Amino acid sequence: IAIIIGILLMKRSSNQNNSTQGKNLFPYGTTSTGGTSNSPSGQQGTVPTPQNPLQLAGADRLRELANYPVTDYFASSSTQNPAIAQPDMIRWNTKQTGFIIDAEISPTVIVETQKSKTSVPDAEEFWIGNMGNTFIYRTFNRNNNSIDSLTGSLPSSETLSYCTTTFNTNLKQGSKGSDVKALQVYVNQKLHLGLAMDGVYGSGLVKAVKALQKSMQLAQTGVFDVATRGAVNDDCGTIITAFNAQQSTPQNLTNVGFLTSNIVRGSVSPDGTQVFFLIPTIGGVAGIISNIDGSNQHTVWNSPLTEWRPQWVNGTTIAMTTLASREADGYLYFLDTKTGNFQKVLGPTRGLTTLVSPDGKTVMVSQSTDSGITTGFYNTTTGVYRNSDLVTLPEKCFWSSNTVVTCGIPQTIPSGVYPDDWYQGTQSFSDNLWSIDTVSGATTDILNPSQSFDMIHIRTSPDGNYAYFINKTDGTLWSYRLK
Repeated sequence: IAIIIGILLMKRSSNQNNSTQGKNLFPYGTTSTGGTSNSPSGQQGTVPTPQNPLQLAGADRLRELANYPVTDYFASSSTQNPAIAQPDMIRWNTKQTGFIIDAEISPTVIVETQKSKTSVPDAEEFWIGNMGNTFIYRTFNRNNNSIDSLTGSLPSSETLSYCTTTFNTNLKQGSKGSDVKALQVYVNQKLHLGLAMDGVYGSGLVKAVKALQKSMQLAQTGVFDVATRGAVNDDCGTIITAFNAQQSTPQNLTNVGFLTSNIVRGSVSPDGTQVFFLIPTIGGVAGIISNIDGSNQHTVWNSPLTEWRPQWVNGTTIAMTTLASREADGYLYFLDTKTGNFQKVLGPTRGLTTLVSPDGKTVMVSQSTDSGITTGFYNTTTGVYRNSDLVTLPEKCFWSSNTVVTCGIPQTIPSGVYPDDWYQGTQSFSDNLWSIDTVSGATTDILNPSQSFDMIHIRTSPDGNYAYFINKTDGTLWSYRLK
Protein backbone atom coordinates (compact mmCIF):
# COMPACT_ATOMS: atom_id res chain seq x y z
CA ILE A 1 0.00 0.00 0.00
CA ALA A 2 2.84 2.37 0.86
CA ILE A 3 4.34 1.90 -2.64
CA ILE A 4 0.99 2.57 -4.31
CA ILE A 5 0.44 5.70 -2.23
CA GLY A 6 3.91 6.91 -3.13
CA ILE A 7 3.18 6.48 -6.83
CA LEU A 8 -0.11 8.32 -6.47
CA LEU A 9 1.48 11.21 -4.66
CA MET A 10 4.01 11.59 -7.45
CA LYS A 11 1.52 11.29 -10.32
CA ARG A 12 -1.41 13.37 -9.14
CA SER A 13 -1.28 16.90 -10.50
CA SER A 14 -4.15 18.50 -8.59
CA ASN A 15 -3.56 20.79 -5.66
CA GLN A 16 -4.18 19.02 -2.33
CA ASN A 17 -4.75 22.12 -0.24
CA ASN A 18 -7.72 21.13 1.94
CA SER A 19 -8.94 24.44 3.28
CA THR A 20 -8.55 27.18 0.71
CA GLN A 21 -10.14 25.98 -2.51
CA GLY A 22 -13.79 24.99 -2.23
CA LYS A 23 -13.84 24.08 -5.91
CA ASN A 24 -11.47 21.19 -5.17
CA LEU A 25 -13.59 19.88 -2.30
CA PHE A 26 -17.13 19.75 -3.67
CA PRO A 27 -17.86 17.39 -6.56
CA TYR A 28 -18.94 20.06 -9.05
CA GLY A 29 -17.22 23.20 -7.70
CA THR A 30 -18.96 25.96 -5.77
CA THR A 31 -21.70 28.31 -6.88
CA SER A 32 -23.60 31.08 -5.16
CA THR A 33 -27.34 31.67 -5.38
CA GLY A 34 -27.16 35.04 -3.73
CA GLY A 35 -27.09 34.14 -0.04
CA THR A 36 -24.66 35.97 2.22
CA SER A 37 -24.74 33.97 5.45
CA ASN A 38 -23.52 30.47 6.23
CA SER A 39 -25.15 30.44 9.68
CA PRO A 40 -28.76 29.62 10.58
CA SER A 41 -30.73 32.83 10.98
CA GLY A 42 -34.10 31.33 11.91
CA GLN A 43 -35.75 34.08 9.89
CA GLN A 44 -38.62 33.59 7.49
CA GLY A 45 -37.44 34.16 3.93
CA THR A 46 -38.99 33.91 0.51
CA VAL A 47 -41.18 30.83 0.28
CA PRO A 48 -40.28 28.91 -2.89
CA THR A 49 -44.01 28.49 -3.60
CA PRO A 50 -46.65 31.27 -3.40
CA GLN A 51 -48.89 29.16 -1.14
CA ASN A 52 -48.17 26.77 1.68
CA PRO A 53 -49.20 24.10 0.96
CA LEU A 54 -49.23 24.48 -2.80
CA GLN A 55 -51.25 22.05 -4.92
CA LEU A 56 -50.07 21.48 -8.48
CA ALA A 57 -52.19 19.60 -10.99
CA GLY A 58 -50.83 17.66 -13.94
CA ALA A 59 -50.84 14.11 -15.19
CA ASP A 60 -47.59 14.17 -17.20
CA ARG A 61 -45.26 11.30 -16.35
CA LEU A 62 -42.27 13.69 -16.35
CA ARG A 63 -42.83 16.61 -13.98
CA GLU A 64 -40.71 19.40 -12.54
CA LEU A 65 -40.95 19.37 -8.75
CA ALA A 66 -38.72 22.40 -8.11
CA ASN A 67 -38.01 25.05 -10.74
CA TYR A 68 -35.17 26.46 -8.61
CA PRO A 69 -31.79 24.92 -7.61
CA VAL A 70 -31.95 21.97 -5.21
CA THR A 71 -28.84 20.47 -3.59
CA ASP A 72 -30.22 17.04 -2.73
CA TYR A 73 -33.35 15.19 -1.61
CA PHE A 74 -34.76 12.20 0.30
CA ALA A 75 -37.39 9.90 -1.20
CA SER A 76 -39.61 7.92 1.17
CA SER A 77 -42.55 5.54 1.07
CA SER A 78 -46.19 6.48 0.64
CA THR A 79 -48.10 8.41 3.26
CA GLN A 80 -51.75 7.94 4.12
CA ASN A 81 -53.34 11.18 2.94
CA PRO A 82 -56.89 10.22 1.87
CA ALA A 83 -57.12 13.33 -0.33
CA ILE A 84 -54.43 11.99 -2.69
CA ALA A 85 -54.52 8.60 -4.36
CA GLN A 86 -51.30 6.58 -4.04
CA PRO A 87 -49.07 9.38 -2.77
CA ASP A 88 -45.29 9.14 -2.52
CA MET A 89 -43.20 11.52 -0.43
CA ILE A 90 -40.04 13.40 -1.37
CA ARG A 91 -38.21 15.98 0.77
CA TRP A 92 -35.57 18.41 -0.49
CA ASN A 93 -33.68 21.57 0.38
CA THR A 94 -33.78 24.78 -1.59
CA LYS A 95 -30.21 25.78 -2.36
CA GLN A 96 -30.81 29.53 -2.17
CA THR A 97 -32.25 29.46 1.35
CA GLY A 98 -31.75 25.98 2.79
CA PHE A 99 -35.47 25.63 3.53
CA ILE A 100 -36.85 22.08 3.63
CA ILE A 101 -39.73 21.31 1.27
CA ASP A 102 -42.00 18.25 1.32
CA ALA A 103 -44.03 17.02 -1.62
CA GLU A 104 -46.70 14.36 -1.75
CA ILE A 105 -46.89 12.99 -5.27
CA SER A 106 -49.67 11.12 -7.03
CA PRO A 107 -50.19 10.51 -10.75
CA THR A 108 -52.35 13.64 -11.04
CA VAL A 109 -51.46 15.93 -8.12
CA ILE A 110 -48.37 17.26 -6.33
CA VAL A 111 -48.85 18.93 -2.93
CA GLU A 112 -45.77 20.87 -1.75
CA THR A 113 -45.31 22.18 1.79
CA GLN A 114 -42.48 24.24 3.26
CA LYS A 115 -41.39 22.47 6.47
CA SER A 116 -38.56 24.64 7.79
CA LYS A 117 -37.66 28.32 7.91
CA THR A 118 -34.06 28.17 9.17
CA SER A 119 -31.91 29.87 6.53
CA VAL A 120 -28.72 28.04 5.50
CA PRO A 121 -27.99 29.39 2.01
CA ASP A 122 -25.75 27.99 -0.71
CA ALA A 123 -25.22 24.43 0.51
CA GLU A 124 -23.02 22.69 -2.06
CA GLU A 125 -23.70 19.31 -0.44
CA PHE A 126 -26.68 18.23 1.63
CA TRP A 127 -26.34 15.00 3.62
CA ILE A 128 -29.57 13.45 4.90
CA GLY A 129 -30.06 10.92 7.71
CA ASN A 130 -32.45 9.79 10.41
CA MET A 131 -35.17 8.77 7.94
CA GLY A 132 -35.02 12.15 6.23
CA ASN A 133 -35.32 14.22 9.41
CA THR A 134 -31.70 15.21 10.17
CA PHE A 135 -29.55 17.22 7.78
CA ILE A 136 -25.93 18.26 7.32
CA TYR A 137 -25.52 21.41 5.21
CA ARG A 138 -22.09 21.63 3.56
CA THR A 139 -21.17 25.20 2.65
CA PHE A 140 -18.02 27.00 1.56
CA ASN A 141 -17.42 29.89 3.95
CA ARG A 142 -15.82 32.58 1.80
CA ASN A 143 -15.09 34.79 4.79
CA ASN A 144 -12.40 32.47 6.10
CA ASN A 145 -11.93 30.02 3.21
CA SER A 146 -13.24 27.04 5.13
CA ILE A 147 -15.82 24.30 4.81
CA ASP A 148 -18.71 24.51 7.28
CA SER A 149 -20.87 21.47 8.07
CA LEU A 150 -24.01 22.57 9.91
CA THR A 151 -26.36 19.97 11.41
CA GLY A 152 -30.03 20.37 12.23
CA SER A 153 -33.25 18.38 12.49
CA LEU A 154 -36.91 18.94 11.81
CA PRO A 155 -39.03 19.04 14.99
CA SER A 156 -40.76 15.75 15.73
CA SER A 157 -44.05 15.48 13.86
CA GLU A 158 -47.14 15.72 16.01
CA THR A 159 -50.21 13.55 15.51
CA LEU A 160 -53.81 14.35 16.36
CA SER A 161 -54.81 11.93 19.12
CA TYR A 162 -58.57 12.40 18.73
CA CYS A 163 -61.06 13.37 16.02
CA THR A 164 -59.60 10.57 13.94
CA THR A 165 -62.96 9.34 12.63
CA THR A 166 -66.26 10.74 11.33
CA PHE A 167 -69.27 9.53 13.36
CA ASN A 168 -72.00 8.19 11.05
CA THR A 169 -74.14 6.07 13.38
CA ASN A 170 -76.09 6.71 16.58
CA LEU A 171 -74.72 5.12 19.76
CA LYS A 172 -76.30 4.36 23.11
CA GLN A 173 -75.72 2.40 26.31
CA GLY A 174 -74.81 -1.15 25.38
CA SER A 175 -73.25 -0.23 22.01
CA LYS A 176 -69.81 -1.67 21.29
CA GLY A 177 -67.06 -1.21 18.74
CA SER A 178 -64.53 1.19 17.24
CA ASP A 179 -66.95 4.14 17.06
CA VAL A 180 -67.62 3.83 20.79
CA LYS A 181 -63.87 3.78 21.47
CA ALA A 182 -63.38 6.85 19.28
CA LEU A 183 -66.16 8.62 21.24
CA GLN A 184 -64.47 7.69 24.53
CA VAL A 185 -61.20 9.18 23.24
CA TYR A 186 -63.03 12.36 22.20
CA VAL A 187 -64.88 12.96 25.50
CA ASN A 188 -61.73 12.20 27.51
CA GLN A 189 -59.92 14.91 25.57
CA LYS A 190 -62.73 17.47 25.54
CA LEU A 191 -63.89 17.00 29.14
CA HIS A 192 -60.55 16.01 30.68
CA LEU A 193 -61.86 12.64 31.83
CA GLY A 194 -60.22 9.28 32.33
CA LEU A 195 -62.78 6.86 30.95
CA ALA A 196 -61.58 3.39 29.98
CA MET A 197 -61.24 3.31 26.20
CA ASP A 198 -62.57 -0.22 25.84
CA GLY A 199 -65.18 0.30 23.13
CA VAL A 200 -68.11 -0.41 25.46
CA TYR A 201 -70.87 2.21 25.93
CA GLY A 202 -71.35 1.98 29.69
CA SER A 203 -72.85 4.15 32.40
CA GLY A 204 -69.70 6.25 32.63
CA LEU A 205 -69.95 7.19 28.95
CA VAL A 206 -73.68 7.93 29.36
CA LYS A 207 -72.78 10.46 32.05
CA ALA A 208 -69.99 11.92 29.94
CA VAL A 209 -72.27 12.32 26.89
CA LYS A 210 -74.80 14.16 29.02
CA ALA A 211 -72.08 16.56 30.15
CA LEU A 212 -70.99 16.97 26.52
CA GLN A 213 -74.57 17.66 25.41
CA LYS A 214 -74.92 20.28 28.14
CA SER A 215 -71.75 22.05 26.96
CA MET A 216 -73.16 22.01 23.40
CA GLN A 217 -76.60 23.20 24.55
CA LEU A 218 -78.30 20.01 23.41
CA ALA A 219 -80.90 17.81 25.11
CA GLN A 220 -79.12 15.87 27.86
CA THR A 221 -80.22 12.31 27.00
CA GLY A 222 -76.93 10.46 27.30
CA VAL A 223 -77.59 9.02 23.85
CA PHE A 224 -75.17 9.82 21.05
CA ASP A 225 -77.93 10.79 18.65
CA VAL A 226 -78.08 12.61 15.30
CA ALA A 227 -77.86 16.08 16.82
CA THR A 228 -74.97 15.17 19.13
CA ARG A 229 -72.83 13.39 16.56
CA GLY A 230 -73.46 16.24 14.09
CA ALA A 231 -72.18 18.74 16.66
CA VAL A 232 -69.16 16.53 17.43
CA ASN A 233 -68.35 16.09 13.73
CA ASP A 234 -68.51 19.88 13.25
CA ASP A 235 -66.24 20.40 16.25
CA CYS A 236 -63.77 17.84 14.92
CA GLY A 237 -63.78 19.56 11.53
CA THR A 238 -62.72 22.81 13.20
CA ILE A 239 -60.05 21.02 15.25
CA ILE A 240 -58.60 19.21 12.22
CA THR A 241 -58.49 22.42 10.16
CA ALA A 242 -56.59 24.22 12.94
CA PHE A 243 -54.23 21.26 13.42
CA ASN A 244 -53.45 21.03 9.70
CA ALA A 245 -52.81 24.78 9.55
CA GLN A 246 -50.34 24.46 12.42
CA GLN A 247 -48.58 21.52 10.74
CA SER A 248 -48.29 23.55 7.53
CA THR A 249 -46.47 26.37 9.32
CA PRO A 250 -42.69 26.21 8.68
CA GLN A 251 -40.66 25.54 11.83
CA ASN A 252 -37.10 26.33 12.88
CA LEU A 253 -34.67 23.42 12.77
CA THR A 254 -33.80 21.94 16.16
CA ASN A 255 -30.52 20.62 17.58
CA VAL A 256 -28.57 23.01 15.35
CA GLY A 257 -24.79 22.80 15.57
CA PHE A 258 -21.59 22.42 13.60
CA LEU A 259 -19.45 19.38 12.92
CA THR A 260 -15.67 19.70 12.87
CA SER A 261 -14.50 22.50 10.59
CA ASN A 262 -13.01 21.74 7.17
CA ILE A 263 -14.48 18.29 6.68
CA VAL A 264 -13.16 17.35 3.26
CA ARG A 265 -15.70 14.75 2.15
CA GLY A 266 -18.06 12.23 3.68
CA SER A 267 -20.87 9.72 3.32
CA VAL A 268 -23.95 8.86 5.38
CA SER A 269 -24.54 5.25 6.42
CA PRO A 270 -27.29 3.42 4.50
CA ASP A 271 -29.53 3.35 7.60
CA GLY A 272 -29.06 7.11 8.10
CA THR A 273 -27.87 6.85 11.71
CA GLN A 274 -24.15 7.62 11.23
CA VAL A 275 -21.83 9.62 9.03
CA PHE A 276 -18.24 8.96 7.93
CA PHE A 277 -16.13 12.00 7.13
CA LEU A 278 -12.55 12.97 6.38
CA ILE A 279 -10.69 15.75 8.20
CA PRO A 280 -7.20 17.09 7.42
CA THR A 281 -4.32 16.10 9.68
CA ILE A 282 -0.65 17.03 9.68
CA GLY A 283 0.16 13.79 7.89
CA GLY A 284 -2.86 13.56 5.55
CA VAL A 285 -6.47 12.84 6.53
CA ALA A 286 -8.30 10.98 9.28
CA GLY A 287 -11.51 9.05 8.75
CA ILE A 288 -14.07 9.72 11.49
CA ILE A 289 -17.37 7.98 12.21
CA SER A 290 -20.00 9.75 14.33
CA ASN A 291 -23.71 9.71 14.92
CA ILE A 292 -25.61 11.68 12.29
CA ASP A 293 -25.84 14.65 14.68
CA GLY A 294 -22.04 14.67 15.16
CA SER A 295 -21.96 13.03 18.58
CA ASN A 296 -19.83 10.03 19.57
CA GLN A 297 -16.97 10.70 17.14
CA HIS A 298 -14.18 8.16 16.81
CA THR A 299 -11.31 7.70 14.34
CA VAL A 300 -11.39 4.51 12.26
CA TRP A 301 -8.77 5.21 9.59
CA ASN A 302 -5.81 7.43 8.64
CA SER A 303 -4.14 8.07 5.28
CA PRO A 304 -1.24 10.21 4.04
CA LEU A 305 -3.19 10.67 0.78
CA THR A 306 -5.85 13.38 1.08
CA GLU A 307 -7.92 13.01 -2.08
CA TRP A 308 -10.54 10.33 -1.44
CA ARG A 309 -14.21 9.98 -2.30
CA PRO A 310 -16.00 7.74 0.24
CA GLN A 311 -19.19 5.75 -0.36
CA TRP A 312 -20.73 4.05 2.67
CA VAL A 313 -21.87 0.82 1.00
CA ASN A 314 -23.36 -1.27 3.82
CA GLY A 315 -23.10 -1.85 7.55
CA THR A 316 -19.44 -2.84 7.53
CA THR A 317 -18.00 -1.50 4.26
CA ILE A 318 -16.99 1.96 3.09
CA ALA A 319 -15.69 2.16 -0.48
CA MET A 320 -12.76 4.59 -0.77
CA THR A 321 -11.95 5.75 -4.31
CA THR A 322 -9.15 8.18 -5.09
CA LEU A 323 -10.46 11.38 -6.68
CA ALA A 324 -10.69 10.96 -10.42
CA SER A 325 -8.71 12.78 -13.09
CA ARG A 326 -7.73 11.66 -16.57
CA GLU A 327 -4.19 12.66 -15.68
CA ALA A 328 -3.87 10.21 -12.78
CA ASP A 329 -4.29 6.53 -12.04
CA GLY A 330 -7.08 5.79 -9.60
CA TYR A 331 -7.61 3.12 -6.95
CA LEU A 332 -10.54 1.62 -5.08
CA TYR A 333 -10.22 0.20 -1.58
CA PHE A 334 -12.74 -1.28 0.87
CA LEU A 335 -12.52 -0.03 4.46
CA ASP A 336 -13.98 -2.34 7.11
CA THR A 337 -15.72 -0.10 9.66
CA LYS A 338 -15.38 -2.69 12.42
CA THR A 339 -11.75 -3.82 12.07
CA GLY A 340 -10.19 -0.91 10.15
CA ASN A 341 -8.91 -3.35 7.51
CA PHE A 342 -8.09 -1.48 4.27
CA GLN A 343 -8.17 -3.77 1.22
CA LYS A 344 -7.34 -2.90 -2.37
CA VAL A 345 -10.08 -3.77 -4.88
CA LEU A 346 -9.15 -2.00 -8.14
CA GLY A 347 -6.29 -0.03 -9.65
CA PRO A 348 -4.19 1.40 -11.04
CA THR A 349 -6.91 2.55 -13.45
CA ARG A 350 -6.71 5.81 -15.34
CA GLY A 351 -9.40 8.32 -14.28
CA LEU A 352 -11.19 5.73 -12.14
CA THR A 353 -14.68 6.51 -10.79
CA THR A 354 -16.85 3.90 -9.07
CA LEU A 355 -20.24 3.06 -7.59
CA VAL A 356 -20.46 -0.08 -5.45
CA SER A 357 -23.63 -2.20 -5.16
CA PRO A 358 -25.28 -2.43 -1.71
CA ASP A 359 -23.95 -5.97 -1.13
CA GLY A 360 -20.43 -4.95 -2.19
CA LYS A 361 -20.22 -7.66 -4.85
CA THR A 362 -20.39 -5.49 -7.98
CA VAL A 363 -18.53 -2.27 -8.78
CA MET A 364 -19.70 0.02 -11.56
CA VAL A 365 -16.52 1.41 -13.09
CA SER A 366 -15.69 4.17 -15.53
CA GLN A 367 -12.17 4.92 -16.72
CA SER A 368 -10.64 7.58 -18.90
CA THR A 369 -9.52 7.21 -22.49
CA ASP A 370 -7.61 9.76 -24.55
CA SER A 371 -10.85 11.52 -25.60
CA GLY A 372 -13.66 10.00 -23.54
CA ILE A 373 -14.58 7.23 -21.08
CA THR A 374 -15.50 3.56 -20.96
CA THR A 375 -17.92 1.92 -18.53
CA GLY A 376 -18.09 -1.60 -17.12
CA PHE A 377 -18.83 -3.80 -14.11
CA TYR A 378 -16.35 -5.59 -11.86
CA ASN A 379 -17.31 -8.61 -9.77
CA THR A 380 -15.44 -8.41 -6.45
CA THR A 381 -15.97 -12.13 -5.80
CA THR A 382 -14.74 -13.58 -9.10
CA GLY A 383 -12.49 -10.74 -10.23
CA VAL A 384 -14.22 -10.68 -13.63
CA TYR A 385 -14.66 -7.34 -15.44
CA ARG A 386 -17.31 -6.88 -18.14
CA ASN A 387 -17.60 -3.88 -20.46
CA SER A 388 -20.95 -2.12 -20.83
CA ASP A 389 -22.37 -1.04 -24.18
CA LEU A 390 -23.98 1.92 -22.39
CA VAL A 391 -21.33 4.47 -21.45
CA THR A 392 -21.70 6.89 -18.55
CA LEU A 393 -20.16 8.00 -15.26
CA PRO A 394 -21.08 6.21 -12.01
CA GLU A 395 -21.92 9.63 -10.50
CA LYS A 396 -24.95 9.59 -12.80
CA CYS A 397 -26.24 6.24 -11.47
CA PHE A 398 -28.08 4.59 -8.58
CA TRP A 399 -28.26 0.94 -7.53
CA SER A 400 -31.98 0.04 -7.56
CA SER A 401 -31.03 -3.39 -6.17
CA ASN A 402 -27.88 -5.48 -5.75
CA THR A 403 -27.93 -6.33 -9.47
CA VAL A 404 -29.80 -3.51 -11.24
CA VAL A 405 -28.43 0.00 -11.74
CA THR A 406 -30.43 3.01 -13.00
CA CYS A 407 -28.41 5.60 -14.90
CA GLY A 408 -28.46 8.79 -16.88
CA ILE A 409 -26.84 7.69 -20.14
CA PRO A 410 -25.49 10.50 -22.37
CA GLN A 411 -26.92 10.43 -25.88
CA THR A 412 -23.49 11.45 -27.11
CA ILE A 413 -20.19 12.12 -25.34
CA PRO A 414 -18.23 14.93 -27.01
CA SER A 415 -14.48 14.55 -27.19
CA GLY A 416 -12.94 15.90 -24.01
CA VAL A 417 -10.90 15.35 -20.88
CA TYR A 418 -13.11 13.18 -18.66
CA PRO A 419 -14.21 13.15 -15.96
CA ASP A 420 -12.44 16.48 -15.40
CA ASP A 421 -14.39 18.52 -17.96
CA TRP A 422 -17.74 17.26 -16.68
CA TYR A 423 -16.84 17.93 -13.04
CA GLN A 424 -15.77 21.47 -13.87
CA GLY A 425 -18.83 22.18 -16.02
CA THR A 426 -16.98 22.83 -19.25
CA GLN A 427 -18.81 19.83 -20.75
CA SER A 428 -22.38 18.72 -20.08
CA PHE A 429 -24.47 15.82 -21.34
CA SER A 430 -27.99 15.26 -22.61
CA ASP A 431 -29.16 12.03 -20.98
CA ASN A 432 -31.69 9.29 -21.43
CA LEU A 433 -32.70 7.29 -18.34
CA TRP A 434 -31.78 3.58 -18.54
CA SER A 435 -31.69 0.55 -16.27
CA ILE A 436 -28.99 -2.11 -16.59
CA ASP A 437 -29.27 -5.66 -15.22
CA THR A 438 -25.67 -6.50 -14.36
CA VAL A 439 -26.37 -10.25 -14.24
CA SER A 440 -28.22 -10.80 -17.52
CA GLY A 441 -26.85 -7.74 -19.30
CA ALA A 442 -30.39 -6.66 -20.24
CA THR A 443 -30.93 -2.91 -20.67
CA THR A 444 -34.16 -0.90 -20.61
CA ASP A 445 -34.65 2.60 -22.03
CA ILE A 446 -36.89 4.16 -19.37
CA LEU A 447 -37.06 7.79 -20.48
CA ASN A 448 -36.05 9.53 -23.70
CA PRO A 449 -36.92 13.15 -22.85
CA SER A 450 -37.62 15.82 -25.42
CA GLN A 451 -35.53 18.33 -23.47
CA SER A 452 -31.93 18.14 -22.35
CA PHE A 453 -31.10 16.83 -18.86
CA ASP A 454 -27.63 16.27 -17.40
CA MET A 455 -28.87 13.86 -14.73
CA ILE A 456 -27.31 13.53 -11.27
CA HIS A 457 -28.59 12.28 -7.88
CA ILE A 458 -30.78 9.69 -9.59
CA ARG A 459 -32.90 7.61 -7.19
CA THR A 460 -36.17 5.71 -7.18
CA SER A 461 -38.98 5.79 -4.64
CA PRO A 462 -39.01 2.80 -2.25
CA ASP A 463 -42.16 1.43 -3.87
CA GLY A 464 -40.72 1.80 -7.36
CA ASN A 465 -43.44 4.19 -8.54
CA TYR A 466 -41.16 7.12 -9.38
CA ALA A 467 -37.65 7.95 -10.48
CA TYR A 468 -36.18 11.28 -9.36
CA PHE A 469 -33.18 13.25 -10.57
CA ILE A 470 -31.57 16.69 -10.42
CA ASN A 471 -30.55 18.44 -13.62
CA LYS A 472 -26.89 19.34 -13.10
CA THR A 473 -27.18 22.22 -15.58
CA ASP A 474 -29.63 24.31 -13.50
CA GLY A 475 -30.21 22.37 -10.26
CA THR A 476 -33.92 21.75 -10.89
CA LEU A 477 -35.58 18.65 -9.41
CA TRP A 478 -37.69 16.27 -11.53
CA SER A 479 -39.83 13.17 -11.12
CA TYR A 480 -40.74 10.51 -13.66
CA ARG A 481 -43.63 8.11 -13.05
CA LEU A 482 -42.44 4.56 -13.73
CA LYS A 483 -45.77 2.79 -13.27
